[in-house]
Amino acid sequence: RPALEDAVQAASGLDDHDFHESLEALLRLYLVKRLRMHEDKESLLSGRRYFVHPFTRDYLESRRTQDDEKMLYPRLAVFYRTYVPERGGSPEKEGSAEVRELNGELDNIVGVLEGCWRSGAGPLTVPVMQSMARWLFTESHWDVLERCGSRAVVEAEAAGDTHAAARILAEMGRTYAYRLEFDRAALTFERATKLARRKPADRWAVAYLQHHLGESLMRQKKYREARPILQKSLD
Repeated sequence: RPALEDAVQAASGLDDHDFHESLEALLRLYLVKRLRMHEDKESLLSGRRYFVHPFTRDYLESRRTQDDEKMLYPRLAVFYRTYVPERGGSPEKEGSAEVRELNGELDNIVGVLEGCWRSGAGPLTVPVMQSMARWLFTESHWDVLERCGSRAVVEAEAAGDTHAAARILAEMGRTYAYRLEFDRAALTFERATKLARRKPADRWAVAYLQHHLGESLMRQKKYREARPILQKSLD
């Protein structure tokens, strides 16, 4: 998708003055074009966005080096680490217009995650993926959640960030439950709970996991099993 101006600036590493001066020069030369959008409340795309002609993109891709990737993708991961939670991924923001913006930016974010894994910056994907996980579940981007979440969990565990791994797994477990893969969901919730209980325990995540394990049991009409788990989640 066309790139957000803020994301382009983050990748460039330039300050406001130098960035806008450089951007204006590229626009004058028609090397970069600004996307013109109608004001539409239902539009997925928002903010100032820019794109390049496919031929220009092919040329730039042919000149991109591994060193370029090692520099640019980490900068963008740091940008999205803030960008995502400002717009969604928490209960109070799930009905907001910003979630539509996140949905429109999903392809770009996934591209950055994959670029980080490809260039050896995998640990930077963990906080981004943690902030994305609930949004990906509630907006039914389940394939992305499973595919990218699995890789981020590996990175989190390798770095010793068991609580981040637990929170990502929590949303993956919810996905399996909604797909009626109840055994898989139970195993995922169990794994996540063990990680969340690593000292110092993430009490919020433990309660969250118990709630959704109980919800999964309710969906299976296992009410007697669900009741004590749901009660414990309120402690």
